[in-house]
Amino acid sequence: MFRDWSNVHYDEEKGKYMYDQVLEYDVEPSYAWYNGGRYAQSPGRSVRRDDQGRVVMIAPEGSREDSASQIAPFKLHRGRLPVLKEQGWLAPLTTEELYVHGDPEEAVRDGVKFWYGLDIEQDDYTWEDTIRYMGIYHAVPPAEDALQCADCHAPGGRMDWHALGYERDPYPLEQQGASR
Repeated sequence: MFRDWSNVHYDEEKGKYMYDQVLEYDVEPSYAWYNGGRYAQSPGRSVRRDDQGRVVMIAPEGSREDSASQIAPFKLHRGRLPVLKEQGWLAPLTTEELYVHGDPEEAVRDGVKFWYGLDIEQDDYTWEDTIRYMGIYHAVPPAEDALQCADCHAPGGRMDWHALGYERDPYPLEQQGASR
């Protein structure tokens, strides 16, 4: 689940130029605090970065300290998109330009001209890593395949408790009286 718009190749099967893409299936979700709100990057607004320096395209809002937040599952999409150096804005691409000519630089110049009215050169922007959290609303397993306590709370379970703001599992199986 990675899409790199800076690296383009001709796809014989599709009959057009395409960005590099890695698709994954049956991926274990990423977990984050979620209070029902979200951040979404908008054109003409300075990009926001996560703690790893990636440009945040869409992310859930919430925190451990927010009583309205819950831990929720998300599909994590990564990418590589252009950002204008001086303005700190996401640089839109004209996908039609990219698909026909296969030139990502021209697609960026054309997109920036259309959206912002700016004439730019290649050294006016950089290709940046991006991240996007997508809700999981389809292809959800049936109830009989739902996670059990040990899936998250056993040693080596799927939760990254540190990333969620905990020093350790706040409710390990040993405290639940459950067997492994």
